[in-house]
Amino acid sequence: MAKKIRKHKVYSKVRSRSYDIITIPEIRLEGKWLDRLGFKEGKQINIDQQKNKLTITLIKRRMNKTCEACIATDCLPLTKIRRR
Repeated sequence: MAKKIRKHKVYSKVRSRSYDIITIPEIRLEGKWLDRLGFKEGKQINIDQQKNKLTITLIKRRMNKTCEACIATDCLPLTKIRRR
């Protein structure tokens, strides 16, 4: 896939606190292009922070080889599921 550069804006967001109102920077990313790159709804991400640079990567979950559903999806290992 060819590398595509996207230009976005850093917005200002108002945050109310009990004793004052402040503005903070906000970056919005949305669109079908995220889905095409593997950033599906509900996935968790890591954001690596460097001066003037953010790198966003998906967190890869370990799959449980004994769980058939894990072969087709990114579910959590069976040990994380509560048993009744």
